[in-house]
Amino acid sequence: MSKNLNTNKNYNIKNPLFEDTLLFSTSLIFEQNIEKLWLFLRDLNNEIKIIDYLENLKYTKGDNTWTIGNKCEVNWVGLTHLKFKCISIITNKDKKVIKWRGKGKIGIKYYRTLYLYRITLDQKTLVKIVVCQPENENELKDFKSSRPYFLNLEYKILQDKSKYLNNLNEDINIYKSCIIKNNYLKVWEFILDFKKMCKVADFIYDIEYNDSILKEGSFIKYYSIETNKNVFMRILEIKRLQKRKSWWIRFETISTNLQKIPKFIEYKITIIDKEKVQLSLLHKFSSDSSQEFINNYKNKIKGVIKKYKNYFEEQNEDDITSN
Repeated sequence: MSKNLNTNKNYNIKNPLFEDTLLFSTSLIFEQNIEKLWLFLRDLNNEIKIIDYLENLKYTKGDNTWTIGNKCEVNWVGLTHLKFKCISIITNKDKKVIKWRGKGKIGIKYYRTLYLYRITLDQKTLVKIVVCQPENENELKDFKSSRPYFLNLEYKILQDKSKYLNNLNEDINIYKSCIIKNNYLKVWEFILDFKKMCKVADFIYDIEYNDSILKEGSFIKYYSIETNKNVFMRILEIKRLQKRKSWWIRFETISTNLQKIPKFIEYKITIIDKEKVQLSLLHKFSSDSSQEFINNYKNKIKGVIKKYKNYFEEQNEDDITSN
């Protein structure tokens, strides 16, 4: 169970790391590991989704809230319009820190720093919020009386985030891979041809494209026997990373009912050498999919990747690997 570890009430002391006047700090232990938590908490857009009095986040510089120099704006309903700028980041295995400068139309100026500390014994994470005032700023009038309110507010934000993450159901991932002894360009051309992949896998789908050649943003339509409905998919990404020798195509399903169809698909090749590649298939399903369906789908994908391998070469099933 998450609990408050540290609520600092010595308001008018210096923060030695940033040399600002410490207004208050609070902390909470989260159940998630530091790496997963960092990806979620550094993104202020996730905070907007959870906190009901914050709305309309807009990026004014950059496209995220965790790159130094990036700026965003958000409306604090009933109080003020806030502007934030990411000004500092520290990341290592056991500690991660991100600092934003905040400014409101009503004269509020402050620094808000998020600290994450790895708890090595049980993979949990200590999360700490520190709010400081720029040293060259005069202290806001009558702020002493409102400090307890904002302190409790920050702690409530941590609690709401922890509750949200604890209640968040994870996607179900099905991953299969195999080694194919063939030219990597031929395998790449194969995974870009969705119709051919379905034909080799013996999927009887009437597939339609909205573009003559699949590209990022293209839509695919097919009839799903499992749901007795047409399914629409959109290509999210087609990437070829030469240095990492990893090439992939990623799809998302455009649907509200995802219990019997994958919500996300990735076909990926990792180039071992000119005549040998690793082909991997990743399918993500909604957490409310039935266990029986998931088990059957795992067996289906195992058979599918064997067919893909045999399409290029005849090999034993023992060569197929899965996670």
